[in-house]
Amino acid sequence: MLIMFKPSKFFLIISLFFLFSQALSAQQNNKLGINSFIQLTNSDYNMGKIVSGKPVEYNVSIKNISKDTISLQRVQAGCGCTSPKYAAGQVLKPGDVTMITLGFDGKTVGAFTKFADIYFGNGQSTKIKFSGEAVKQ
Repeated sequence: MLIMFKPSKFFLIISLFFLFSQALSAQQNNKLGINSFIQLTNSDYNMGKIVSGKPVEYNVSIKNISKDTISLQRVQAGCGCTSPKYAAGQVLKPGDVTMITLGFDGKTVGAFTKFADIYFGNGQSTKIKFSGEAVKQ
């Protein structure tokens, strides 16, 4: 028995398959591509025990390990208790290093895990994470 599709349904199915495969490919390229042009330190940082309500900071370094110039566009914190300090639009030549300082003001006692996204001028991005435990003073 031969199954016949109406042209509109056939086009819709093919289009959805194409869009899904393109999105998956772009996602994989982003994850592989980011490590080919930057090197991060402290991208998964454990703060240990911190005093609840007392602001703390830590640094993430970004090194351009590519042969091309890249630019740091923005850093977006995952919540209001995290505040990034960085030079927006900073251009990094091959071998250059820059720092991002992430401030955290956790007012809740207990374990925490927070994230921030770093965006670059070439459309690439990466996520960094820090965690710890806020304790009463």
